[in-house]
Amino acid sequence: MGTPYVLKSGDNAGKALEVLMFQVDGVGAVRGMSKWTETDRNSGFLRRVKGLLERARTPQVKQACKCGHQAKYISVTIKVDGVGWHDYHCDSCKVLRNSDTSLVPLNYGGLRHFGVKIDKKLFMQRLRSACGLPAKGRLNAQACHDAIYPAPAPKPKPEPRPEPPAKPKQLELL
Repeated sequence: MGTPYVLKSGDNAGKALEVLMFQVDGVGAVRGMSKWTETDRNSGFLRRVKGLLERARTPQVKQACKCGHQAKYISVTIKVDGVGWHDYHCDSCKVLRNSDTSLVPLNYGGLRHFGVKIDKKLFMQRLRSACGLPAKGRLNAQACHDAIYPAPAPKPKPEPRPEPPAKPKQLELL
């Protein structure tokens, strides 16, 4: 899965699946595609969609917590008149947050914490920003792909083989 998958037909024709995962309405569209009936023609596509949904549960967040570790949550205060956005937290710092706030995971599943579309849009902007993507504006398909699928770790270079010990010289007997 090295390149983004661009849809060829339908409501989202011309858009990459990976870009849709960083748009409020796009997440629902991709979830809907995952529920299609599998046929011989679309089995590979459905495998890709289901793999994308699974992988997008843990995007490559570049935002750091206060302690310097990778952030996995954002703390929010959800009230009737709107949402208050607070700090990013890692697993170890989440217990130190203000008790009046809720933790929302930094992945597309965090959308379910918000009932109003504008709050979902603001959350998606923070998610995009935390993944190193532009919060507003057009998204690059390859950058979205890289935010979901991590680059493989470089292979360690093999250590040079030690040279075999030199054979001891034989002494000539006279």
